[in-house]
Amino acid sequence: MKPLDSWRPEPGPSARESTSLIIALAVAAIGCALGLNGFHKAGAIGDELYIVALFFVIAVPLGAIFAVVQERRAYRRARNCIGRMPRLYRVHTDWPPAGGLHKGGDRVSRTLGRRRRMRK
Repeated sequence: MKPLDSWRPEPGPSARESTSLIIALAVAAIGCALGLNGFHKAGAIGDELYIVALFFVIAVPLGAIFAVVQERRAYRRARNCIGRMPRLYRVHTDWPPAGGLHKGGDRVSRTLGRRRRMRK
């Protein structure tokens, strides 16, 4: 079996790209909302259609903005995790318990539990 290389995430979008995309989406939403407002004032669309269209015009870019922010956070988290050592478990020092198992074989002595808490 071929050994795996170290895992490196792709470099993801830069902060400038993400910010420009967020600004573009916000400006597009504002422009569409102003256009809908103009149509509503002119009487081309009714009240119910205006409200529904306005919610749609605001919600779609807002969802895309949230997705861009979440993607940026995910890339930042992945970049911060590179080079960290995984948590090492101390199985070889914690097991078998020094006091042994009690009668039923399901409980460890209380003194061993106290020693473990004091070590941490």
